[in-house]
Amino acid sequence: MQWDELPDPLAPRPKYRSQALELKAHPGKWGVLATAPKSRGRSLQNIATRINAGRMVSFAAVGHFEAKVRFLQDGTVRLYVRFTGLQPLQSFSGQIRLPGGLQEGYGK
Repeated sequence: MQWDELPDPLAPRPKYRSQALELKAHPGKWGVLATAPKSRGRSLQNIATRINAGRMVSFAAVGHFEAKVRFLQDGTVRLYVRFTGLQPLQSFSGQIRLPGGLQEGYGK
């Protein structure tokens, strides 16, 4: 038996971190995050869905990144991603039902 102190776990490096930073430096421009054979199209579509939902650490800000998959004539599939920037919240000019049935207008 050998005795030792338990080391701290290595912090995982988020996948695509450098690409996300590069996209932030070029807001609005589409970048090719991945190219694969047509047979891997579903895999790239899953990644695009996760990016759009903010479920990937590097692209965690929902609505700040947009991802699309395109099947090309050469038999490959590409995953395109762009940084859309910080979108301002739109003002709400409707009514909200509060507890007790009361309604109040906002943003008018």
